[in-house]
Amino acid sequence: MAVQDTTQATEVATGPEATRNQEATAREIERGWEGELLVKQMDAQLRAGESRLDALEADAHARAAKVEMEVIAGIRLHRDQARERLAVLKSHATETFVSAKRSTQQAIWEFEVAIEQMSDRFAAWDETRNAQLFARLHEAEARLSEWKATLQRGRIERQIRDHDLIAALEAQVELAKARAAEWGRGRHERKAAEAARDVARHFEAAYRAAARWYDGEDVP
Repeated sequence: MAVQDTTQATEVATGPEATRNQEATAREIERGWEGELLVKQMDAQLRAGESRLDALEADAHARAAKVEMEVIAGIRLHRDQARERLAVLKSHATETFVSAKRSTQQAIWEFEVAIEQMSDRFAAWDETRNAQLFARLHEAEARLSEWKATLQRGRIERQIRDHDLIAALEAQVELAKARAAEWGRGRHERKAAEAARDVARHFEAAYRAAARWYDGEDVP
């Protein structure tokens, strides 16, 4: 009877349930190690973004740039959301580690993108950026010619989409050329710089939309 009990105990210890328990323990250990490393990386990302935003805010305050300060206030909402998500991940207060990780990564990414967009929007317009815009316009014009030469015929919806994208990009190319030329003639005028910066952003959006439609990929 004692032998039988020992055998049963051994079977329980080495059976499917024990294997599942071991696998679960291994997953917990792996998750704990991954989580600790990931949290450190995310924390560093967030702090780097905050430092960059602080520098942008200090510069905006020094110039009394009201519009920029309003944009920064909006970006801080992204920062706050990222902080909250990271705090939840640090506390292990959630059972769904994977979804918590993804939501935190998304929040930090949105924060970083908002900073990048603001930096690009308010960056000083100079000879280098104007030359880069002209180079980009020449590149877009070359691809426009290729796309127009191979327009797909078929369903009316496709033809309408082709026409709209081509027309939008051509309009943005011409407008960007005009604004860049205006800045070249009066490069010390703030309004000319702001106009060139804004039209460059709209042109870039139209160019990327057309590239995704015709080539199935984003332009670098």
